[in-house]
Amino acid sequence: MQKASEHMKEATKNLASQDPPTAAGEQKKALAELEAQGLQLAQLQRRVMEKAAKPPGEQAKSQQDLAEQTGGLSEEMKKSGEGKSSSTPGQPSVGSASKSMGNASQQLGKGSSGGANKDQNQALDELQKAAEELAQAIENEQEQAQAEQLRKIDAMLEQMLRAQRTVTASTKEVYGKRDAKANSYARAEELKLRELSGSEGKLVDDAGKVRELLAKEGTTAVFPAVLEEVRGDLKNVQKLLSEQQAGELTQSVQREIERSLEEMIDAIRKELADRRDKKKQQGGGGGGGGGGGGGKSPLVPPEAELKLLRSLQLRINGRTDTLAAQKAGNLLPAEELQKQHKVLAERQGKVQDMAEEMKAKMQQQRR
Repeated sequence: MQKASEHMKEATKNLASQDPPTAAGEQKKALAELEAQGLQLAQLQRRVMEKAAKPPGEQAKSQQDLAEQTGGLSEEMKKSGEGKSSSTPGQPSVGSASKSMGNASQQLGKGSSGGANKDQNQALDELQKAAEELAQAIENEQEQAQAEQLRKIDAMLEQMLRAQRTVTASTKEVYGKRDAKANSYARAEELKLRELSGSEGKLVDDAGKVRELLAKEGTTAVFPAVLEEVRGDLKNVQKLLSEQQAGELTQSVQREIERSLEEMIDAIRKELADRRDKKKQQGGGGGGGGGGGGGKSPLVPPEAELKLLRSLQLRINGRTDTLAAQKAGNLLPAEELQKQHKVLAERQGKVQDMAEEMKAKMQQQRR
């Protein structure tokens, strides 16, 4: 990654000098409830352990209070599970812990620290069991929410790809009808190019919506950046078509847009398929084996992001070759060539930044 980043930095310099990539809402609510209950449970565990370390006389004063708080959490969890096919994960264990704490309070009141200690340990075991059940449920909810998000993004990207393929084919068709000698279009073709420019503008908005979803989800760095580059390409093509430039450069950028969309769709569908296979292997129970202790898992794995990053670099290489050919054949005005090189130089710089971010992420994972 370090070497790749260095090469990208050099490429940026060269380019700059023109030297020629509804269910979700419910899941969020369920996840928020589970996470809130998990926090309360962790606080109770800490307080029980703190009280158990104090002398019996001091314990007796607060043991009943802890029992009541635990009972309150149990009731809260019970209510959140009403109307569902099963109780809230961990609720039975929290209820048992509350009873054990109540028994410990009674034992302490009788001066039996030995009996109280046994009940306190039982309460701690029950709370730990509840914490593990809640952690697994949180992980399952996160996985379901991510899968729903992936399916939503997949559908949006697929719709964009179909629209772009139509625009790309129409651009090629209109360009073939031009007066090659005069490099001009009839009135009908001029109107069609204006229409195609508008279609690319609509796709700019669509790409922004998908990018916003990915950025808000927050676990992937490369995918939102790729969508931002797609938006830049769409704006570029929109402008070129409005200026009646529908030649090789325009069509080349359109094909790059299609490839970017195709690669993101492929990565998302592979991830969804891998998750389904994993769930089948686990007997349909869900859960990633992390017990919820490893934090939120990424929307797509690092290897998928690296593959996409490599594809971005390949497209920059291809665009550089295209610009070199356009420059050699005097097929674009010098001002337009300068603009295109500037766009490509900025993109190379962004890809370098993404490579640095991926390198830092991978180094952090090794620790």
